[in-house]
Amino acid sequence: MTSYTIRPTVFVHVPKTAGSAVTSYLKQHCRSADEVAPNFFGDYSIYFRQGPLSLIAGHFTFSRIRLLFPHSSFITFLRDPIARTISQFRSWKDPAKMTREWMAAMGHEEKKLFEWIYSASLEEFVRSDHPAIRKAVSNPMTKFLSSDGTADVSSALTNLRKRFATFGIQEEFDESIRLLQSACPWLGPYSLSPTAENHSRIAVDAITPAIRRRIASLNAADIVLYDEARALFRDRVDATPALVRSAA
Repeated sequence: MTSYTIRPTVFVHVPKTAGSAVTSYLKQHCRSADEVAPNFFGDYSIYFRQGPLSLIAGHFTFSRIRLLFPHSSFITFLRDPIARTISQFRSWKDPAKMTREWMAAMGHEEKKLFEWIYSASLEEFVRSDHPAIRKAVSNPMTKFLSSDGTADVSSALTNLRKRFATFGIQEEFDESIRLLQSACPWLGPYSLSPTAENHSRIAVDAITPAIRRRIASLNAADIVLYDEARALFRDRVDATPALVRSAA
């Protein structure tokens, strides 16, 4: 493998944005498993219980993780907000997604919530006022990427432009991987199996116009962020000669 970067690579994994596949891909090309941070379940102290880390990936916000690793190479992925919300529901509705580690980190009330989700419809899910559901489906991309953890589109876009080494778009996955490879020369070819990409097996009811409107109303900031990010992504792809050559 090529020489590894000195700066840690930090992957801000917004849920349901192809992040499991990206995390697996990054881990696959790390020099040593000892340099990969353990799975993150809300406890930031895990990052100080072992030696130097080269890869840190998890469902943490940029506003929090940059305080711990300010000199890192940050990357992230985004996804169409309506598709992302539906995928969030499908993932949470699938008991097979409940890993032993995740279950151990859950409290009693959280376990009760997931029991309800298993029997809920998509419409019931997106209309729920439960704080955990509202947090998961209301502008999560903007909150994950903004400077203060709020739905501040302006700072989220500034961070994408100036503080992230690169970012990808789930709907343009192949080009996103090539852009990631350009930003991280230590990465090799992308060759994950479908099982490593964490596709959901749960089907949902028909996506009615009312459900789309509800999801859109909950994600006004994310829709703006996504549209702006896609335009920036296209500009970066067009400005990267290696990507132009590989697509020719």
